Amino acid sequence: MPETIKCTNPDCGATIDTKGMAIGGTVTCPKCGRENKVLAEFASAFDISTIKEPEEGQAIAHPARQTCPKCGALLGVRATICPKCGADIRTGAVAVRRAVEKKRNLTPLFVGLGIVVLIVVVLVVILVFR
Repeated sequence: MPETIKCTNPDCGATIDTKGMAIGGTVTCPKCGRENKVLAEFASAFDISTIKEPEEGQAIAHPARQTCPKCGALLGVRATICPKCGADIRTGAVAVRRAVEKKRNLTPLFVGLGIVVLIVVVLVVILVFR
């Protein structure tokens, strides 16, 4: 069990001490007064209070799914970097994407040209000394 949790109030975000609290119990935030549920360690990263009832014909979003704080893209359970905008989910910082210059491998070209030159030299030698 975690020893501290973050307040689920998006305007607060205070750290609350949960030492000695039972999993499933509630603790009141000393900063904003909101009641927060003490979750098991594996579930502490998920805010289950944001799950909404689906409209008719829609599926329920998996509570472990994350959304990107920058672009709102739906992310996988273990995602740390948003593939759409490059934001780091843990810090909110946007990673700078560098264009990687791809170096061309010229080895096959030189080997092929060497073989062609060797064949031409062998043919010239055969034709000249015949």
